[in-house]
Amino acid sequence: MADNETPSYPAIVVQDFTGVKLRNGQFAEYIQDILAAIGNDAPTLFAENIVPVLEALKASYLNLVRFPFGFNETAQIVAKDEYRDKLARLLIVAFKRYLAMPSDSPFWTHANSLYEIVSRYYDIGGLSITEQTSLIRELCETLTAEANAAHVTALGLTALVTELNTVNTAVRTLFRARTMSSGKRTVARGGKSVRDIRIEIGEAFKQLCVIINGAYALQPSEITQNIMSNLTGIVNKYKAIAASNSTTPENGEDEEPDPTPTPDPDEGGGESDESEGGGETPQVTEG
Repeated sequence: MADNETPSYPAIVVQDFTGVKLRNGQFAEYIQDILAAIGNDAPTLFAENIVPVLEALKASYLNLVRFPFGFNETAQIVAKDEYRDKLARLLIVAFKRYLAMPSDSPFWTHANSLYEIVSRYYDIGGLSITEQTSLIRELCETLTAEANAAHVTALGLTALVTELNTVNTAVRTLFRARTMSSGKRTVARGGKSVRDIRIEIGEAFKQLCVIINGAYALQPSEITQNIMSNLTGIVNKYKAIAASNSTTPENGEDEEPDPTPTPDPDEGGGESDESEGGGETPQVTEG
């Protein structure tokens, strides 16, 4: 190219993309990738006013969706729920074994006195986590009531019931904390929800596209060309991701699902206790 020849630049237009079908985590990555591609070159793009707006909206959005904390809370709930299932199974298995003893055994007598209470909870393993939590709380309160506590003690199940109640309380506390933090998303930042912030980000990015497309048309440069090429690649990448999210609700409002309770385990297994001693029930270790 001669010294006096004007450099030629390809025609590039960055298309705006609101990311409607992106999930919350994907949308967070999308807006962060967009801003990372611009970096410190906002003045070159004549976008020094709109980029700070996008940065502020990104911060608000990340605060609302609270990644990765929601997933951590869910993982804790699942772990506690699995341990709770082991304890509940162990309680019921031990109770049924006492009922299988001869009717003249004192252990059968104590177990039979609690049969009407405990038998109602034989099949709670397949229920939702909230139903399990409510029923186990009810079971523990009933077994520790004055009228029943002596029978539980005679069967050597007091420590097991206490541990079950403690773990159940932990599940309830974690579940409430996650639910409350999810609810706060709609009142934080002046009452703006995740949906509100995403709409604002989409509008701001649309303005950004108008600005940088106009800047490139009027004053093209290699720096602007490279940035716009990168932005176009990012938009195309997340459009493809959005297209694959065929079941995602609009505006990505896909809250983490409630952790699925573990299935009711078989009553058989390694936790056997062949002795008739009331205090020698099998042990379960958390983890």
